[in-house]
Amino acid sequence: MRKSNGDGVSPIIATILMLVLTILLVSIVSVPLISSSVDSLNDSMMLIDKIIQKPTPTLAQTATPSSTPTSTPTSTPTSTPTSTPTTSPYYTGGSEPFENISSLIDSINDWKPGVIAPLRDGFELIGDLEIAENPLVISADLLSDAGGTFVIKDSGGSIQRAPGRSDSPLLVLGSSGGLHIISGALKLDGMGQDSGAPLLEITSGAVFDINGNLILQNNVNRYDIMPGGGLWNNGDIILDGEITISGNTAPKGGGIYNSGTLELNSNKIYITGNTATEKGGGIYNAGGSVTLTKIGYIRANTAPAGNGKSYYAEAGSINAEAGSINNEISGLITTSTGDKYRDTDI
Repeated sequence: MRKSNGDGVSPIIATILMLVLTILLVSIVSVPLISSSVDSLNDSMMLIDKIIQKPTPTLAQTATPSSTPTSTPTSTPTSTPTSTPTTSPYYTGGSEPFENISSLIDSINDWKPGVIAPLRDGFELIGDLEIAENPLVISADLLSDAGGTFVIKDSGGSIQRAPGRSDSPLLVLGSSGGLHIISGALKLDGMGQDSGAPLLEITSGAVFDINGNLILQNNVNRYDIMPGGGLWNNGDIILDGEITISGNTAPKGGGIYNSGTLELNSNKIYITGNTATEKGGGIYNAGGSVTLTKIGYIRANTAPAGNGKSYYAEAGSINAEAGSINNEISGLITTSTGDKYRDTDI
């Protein structure tokens, strides 16, 4: 037998060991490569599967049939409203004569039922009446069978200025025309609308009798076609009873413009809060005469300084009887006395 070499390993054993080591090394290196290859193969198979995969069929949507368009009717354009008052339903027949009182009542009640009612000697206002361009004229010429009488009693009512410009008064007391306020109140209201006339015009021959209340308010006479804010007196009249003239505006005579003969004879007459852009916030006397026999007060009226916040006498006279206004003023006030205006309250 061959003896082993004591100094080394048998060649056969060495060869076997080398093979074992080689196999181990190959195994160690190959496992990750094989794993990677397997992963790559799996990825490739998934990609191929996605590519060749058929999409899930979906139901085809039925198209909604479009409706046949219909032609939209063209609307008639509405005109832009203007500031001119409408002739109807506002009362516009006031300047036309009526054969009798019934025709006047029918005319008004046609569009404003129940506003006025007949009386034996005239007619009665029992509601609110709105006046546009033409005034309500009370005179014997227009209402001959009733003597031109306008009666207010019990609850009374108001006459208002309609929207839009109007250059006429709301109420005119003409020849032999009468305003009788037995009880209740009559309110003439300008409603703050621009106008060219006062609320109330009194002409020669008119009759004025107030046991109730008369209120003249909120008129703006901006255009001065006819003078005065609240009242224009061109006749010969005595104002008594309870009268309030307030919140009116005019170039001259914000409260009262007088060109006739006017007497104020009640301690319940109040002229307040009126404005004159030129002269005479409370009262302007253009050439007639104004007598303050009794009066409640004239205060808080407005006019440019030196132009009569309370009153201004352009011509004629303003006569304040002794003690007529809380003993504050008395005597004859005329242009010749140099006391033609007053800027302080009375």
